[in-house]
Amino acid sequence: MKYFFVALFILPFVFASCNSNAQAGVDTKVVNVSAKQAKALVDKGVAQVVDVRTPGEFAQGHIKGAINVNFNSPNFEQELSKLDKNKEYLVHCRSGHRSGNALRTFKKLGFKHIDHMNHGIIDWNNAGYPLTR
Repeated sequence: MKYFFVALFILPFVFASCNSNAQAGVDTKVVNVSAKQAKALVDKGVAQVVDVRTPGEFAQGHIKGAINVNFNSPNFEQELSKLDKNKEYLVHCRSGHRSGNALRTFKKLGFKHIDHMNHGIIDWNNAGYPLTR
């Protein structure tokens, strides 16, 4: 019986700690977009582009106006936390893998709206869209 009351007391804290968005009080809206949809967002100025590739990859060519926040950096979460969580962001990497993994951090930090370019800069290049250096 004693363990029952202990479990009743502890259980709400366990469930609350499992959902970092619940702690932040924010449900992050994530929209997966194609390169064509991403280009429309960029052209309209709707979303700030966040390129999570390495600085070397970024220097080889990136979407005009993009900011580089290296997913592989030990300071990735700290750098992301400096961004305005109320803005809309278009996030991508080379193929979509790193940026897909980065979505967890965006959610954890309480960002409100993230557009994720599914197949990254590869898809952007294949569509023939411009990059800047």
